[in-house]
Amino acid sequence: MDHMEMNVEQLEEAARAEAVKAREAAEEAAQADTKSAAEKAAKKAVAAAEAATKLIEQMEAKKAQEAAERAALVDEPVVDPEKDEAEKKRARAMEMVTIQLFKDEERYKDDVAVFVNGRRVLIKRGVPVEVPRYIAEVVAASQKQDSQTEAMMMRLVDEYEQNTAEKTKPYGG
Repeated sequence: MDHMEMNVEQLEEAARAEAVKAREAAEEAAQADTKSAAEKAAKKAVAAAEAATKLIEQMEAKKAQEAAERAALVDEPVVDPEKDEAEKKRARAMEMVTIQLFKDEERYKDDVAVFVNGRRVLIKRGVPVEVPRYIAEVVAASQKQDSQTEAMMMRLVDEYEQNTAEKTKPYGG
């Protein structure tokens, strides 16, 4: 197997094996009886040590390459369609829009405080004011609810007046 195709664990194991060979060759050289046997064992130890060093260098290069690949994966933006859609909605909600609330000297004279998700906005009546779209939507929903409530109250008053008028008619008339 080519050393470049090995993973880090395999390279570490091969480096350990070469280091063991180098140690054994060094021990053999130390115990050799003759000068030529000692030289031969020493050369064997040096070769094994060089092989172990080369494997360690390859292992470190492989680790660096894997770390760079992991870093590249982290840097690549992952596009989640739901998250992208949520970001678009959030951006739209934060767009500034201009609104103007009705003002008179009786019922609608005070400024309006709007609280949404812990955020407070005070809107001055009678003048154009820029607010985030989500605040404008809350104000619009409140105004719609007020008008629906007023319409229902008017309908109930009319029904009451009709029912009361029918009950108060004199008999036979």
